[in-house]
Amino acid sequence: MVTDNANNEVQQKLSGIVTQAQSYLTAKQAGISDQQLATLSQPSAVQFKDVNDTQTLEQALSNPETKKSIYNGVSMGAVFVLFFIVLAFANIVAQEIGSEKGTRIMEVLVSSAPAKNHFYGKIIGVLMMVAVYIGFYGILAAVGLTYFKDNEISNFIINQVIMTPFFMFVVLFMLVAVIYTIVLAAILGSMSSKTEDGPKMVAPLTYLILLGYFGALFSMNANNILTQILSYIPFISSFIAPAKIGLGFMNGGVGLGSLLISIVFLGLITYFGAKLYASNVLMYSDQSVWKRLAHSIKFIRRENQVK
Repeated sequence: MVTDNANNEVQQKLSGIVTQAQSYLTAKQAGISDQQLATLSQPSAVQFKDVNDTQTLEQALSNPETKKSIYNGVSMGAVFVLFFIVLAFANIVAQEIGSEKGTRIMEVLVSSAPAKNHFYGKIIGVLMMVAVYIGFYGILAAVGLTYFKDNEISNFIINQVIMTPFFMFVVLFMLVAVIYTIVLAAILGSMSSKTEDGPKMVAPLTYLILLGYFGALFSMNANNILTQILSYIPFISSFIAPAKIGLGFMNGGVGLGSLLISIVFLGLITYFGAKLYASNVLMYSDQSVWKRLAHSIKFIRRENQVK
């Protein structure tokens, strides 16, 4: 008894023989020789090759566009971190000074040491607290990178990001911004009369922080004259310059110039800020921050004229 599979095989063979015979007769009618027919009947030579369009991780990381994207991400990440750090410490410093004035502890402190010394000591103390925070997270990052030191991404972060002038600029701009914040917050906080006055007195500094933050976000999509000007304005440049460097809109020389301008202006602000702090730290008033500032400047001028 013949199975269905055997019938199928016979049918396929018969179909193949009939097809060959029909092709032969058709070729003869068309005037094709036996040699030409044999050539046409030869199977085609097909070569197969695996095509892999994916790049290796090392090749992807060495791509200039990839580096630019990573630098951009690092700079904008630094801007986000800086934004929250300066906002937090601005309010901490202002409220602490307001609390010292509200409880009259400030009078005891100033009676034992000059107000200017208290001002500089406040700045150094807060900077040490910031250093502890940054050091803690820095140690965690160092341990993580060391643990994954054989990983290509870790090696790229260490060699192509951390150990570069770009990262040095980002860190220096962040450090300058933090010192600016502490100095300005101490000056504005000295104009408060109690703890609750802290946020109100520090409002001008908050506006500056917001201007720098949104200026950095705006500079991601535009390289116009406005962002170029803002990248040279002290304190605000600490937000915008890292973003422009990460995007390739600012080279190292221009970034260094912007950093030096910020440092020089920071020195001047700290010097005159100590005088403003000393003139306000024992004064209690419900006037606005601008009126208090104008009053302090007049007081310093009169004091200099007397001397």
